[in-house]
Amino acid sequence: MLKKVLGAQDPYVFESELPVQTLIYGILRCALHDNPKVRRKARTTIGFILSRQKEKGGNDTAAKIVLGWILDQLATYPTCGSKAAGDAIGLLQFVWSNLDSVSSGGAKKLYESVLRVMSSGDMGLVKIGFSFFSVVFQTRLTVDSSSSSSKPEAIFTPKLVTALWDFRPDWRNNEAFLLWLHSMMNGLIRLSEDESMLAGPYISRLMESIAPTWVSHWGGIPSKVFVDYIFHLIRPETNNEDVESAFQVLSKNLISVPPNEHCLAVLTGFLDTLRPEQFTISGREVLLQLLQLRHSAAAPRINSILGQFVKSFGIDNLWISVDPEIRHTVILPLVRDNLSGGQISYWKEHIFPLHKYPHLVRDVWGSLIGFCRDPVDPENFPARFVGETGIKTAEYRLLALAVIRQLATWPQAKDTLRKHGLNFLAILFNEYIWERQTALVAKKKSSTAAEKKDFNSGHSDAIGTTIQEYLPHLEPHLIQDLLQM
Repeated sequence: MLKKVLGAQDPYVFESELPVQTLIYGILRCALHDNPKVRRKARTTIGFILSRQKEKGGNDTAAKIVLGWILDQLATYPTCGSKAAGDAIGLLQFVWSNLDSVSSGGAKKLYESVLRVMSSGDMGLVKIGFSFFSVVFQTRLTVDSSSSSSKPEAIFTPKLVTALWDFRPDWRNNEAFLLWLHSMMNGLIRLSEDESMLAGPYISRLMESIAPTWVSHWGGIPSKVFVDYIFHLIRPETNNEDVESAFQVLSKNLISVPPNEHCLAVLTGFLDTLRPEQFTISGREVLLQLLQLRHSAAAPRINSILGQFVKSFGIDNLWISVDPEIRHTVILPLVRDNLSGGQISYWKEHIFPLHKYPHLVRDVWGSLIGFCRDPVDPENFPARFVGETGIKTAEYRLLALAVIRQLATWPQAKDTLRKHGLNFLAILFNEYIWERQTALVAKKKSSTAAEKKDFNSGHSDAIGTTIQEYLPHLEPHLIQDLLQM
């Protein structure tokens, strides 16, 4: 009832009515009560009052009363005791999201007070402080300033991130370390939004921090936190020097056999954020290390990560980084399922010539499927090779059909599909009819179940599916021309 009455008051009441202010102070004192239920009720009441005042769009007198009282409590530490200081920081964390704005001077005093309390070394207060700063970084609170800075809140973020780094606890204190890691990650995300170049150097430093945990059974938890956040930290403007430093950390931790599973998890998440232009010297070293580990007990995981290298850096970076045997036996088979945004012209120049080797032909066809996934140059599509050599040859037909279907899923290939549509559909329809007729004849002449099985099982269905996916890309008059042929 009390919170509803106070929440309904007009904003000016909190500034002019002393009894109302006295009542607020009474509720604030309850926020330090020994009974947790009383503390929770008091926090809820304060939060409700501030949120209602924010909705009314009034002045910030109520917020000034609350924040000023919290600042007074923190100023008396250590005299007030750890419990009172911890409850004050907890209340500050609770009400922070209910604020519209805070003055630059007020924010500076609050941050400094919380950091001073944390510097006491009391681990309970340190953990509460980490939680508070995570909320600070995640809350889009306007910091009012009389200076000319258009984003005064951005002034504090680099300093807070630096200060929190110095509070890094030993990883064996699992709970405190995780809270620190969350607060650092949230701070770096905020920092990367304001000053992206400043966040990059912390990536390798964070890897170094969590690396000691990888040898423990608990190591998967901080690794997962890192992977969940890293996507927000690597940006197009991230320096290659920062990426290089991160790869160096990973390289040092991949020397064991079998490789550490937590290190591999971090590597996978890290690779998922990178682009071809961020392939560095140490990135190549990590690639070569993984190639040496592909016959270890972790082979399936290693192959998956090698595929991630293809996704992140493209085929051209990897192709020149390894010897011909590795290109043909390891990299080439990975292209089919992992490459995206490749250049078909590169396939023509470097991979197509390999089809003269019988043991590589199927992988050459499979790689073309990868190069047709979101291609940058669909006009270079090898239509004659696919139509004459692929579709008309039973051994490679299913792969050739998969190439066409893959290309047909991308809008930039529409003109290419139209250009070759009449020829392709003529071939497809002819092969479809031939396969259907062959299957019917074989079925009539065969007497056993094995003989009744079509020699080219599934080919007619695959051709039919390809025709269905191709037709929407053609103009109606082209389809009519085909039917009249």
